Amino acid sequence: MAHEVFCVKLKKQLPGLDEPPFDTELGQKIYDNVSEEAWRQWTEFCKMILNEYRLNPSCAASPDTRDLKTSNLLPWTE
Repeated sequence: MAHEVFCVKLKKQLPGLDEPPFDTELGQKIYDNVSEEAWRQWTEFCKMILNEYRLNPSCAASPDTRDLKTSNLLPWTE
């Protein structure tokens, strides 16, 4: 059963993620503050970014792709 969080993106109490999406401090912040629904919206937004900038998702570990995704993720956690 997912835990409840006050989602910083959707501004209401909603079910949270089952586990942190990353093994980092940012992953824990997302787990504590972002709902499943907002995370689903983020993944859809991420697909749009990959397509718009014509990035190869199989090269997601490249610095350019990682920096672009991270810089666009931060506003979703505040």
